[in-house]
Amino acid sequence: MTNSTRAMGTNSRIEIRITEEEKATIRDQANSASLTMSEYLRRSALGKRILSTMDQKAAGELARLGGLQKHLLTQIKGLPDEEGLRKGLNSTLLAVQDALGTLKTGTIR
Repeated sequence: MTNSTRAMGTNSRIEIRITEEEKATIRDQANSASLTMSEYLRRSALGKRILSTMDQKAAGELARLGGLQKHLLTQIKGLPDEEGLRKGLNSTLLAVQDALGTLKTGTIR
């Protein structure tokens, strides 16, 4: 888990009562977002985005694939059926960009 730079200087505590099941659920959700429980609860309470580790990895992979698609677009010049290849690559690139946009707006709740 990572510590927030913002949390380094915190010195005020809030005590709450929760069940062991609730604590386990919060711990699992914090772990899936690679956050401490404190940072996870702070972000949740303040309405800040919480991305899961999987979403971050998926976004990185989609960005990489988008870069490869863009590179391929520059390499097809002069090939037979260049126009058809260009249309296919453009539609794939748009799908990758749409998927990235969807990931960037997602949160764990």
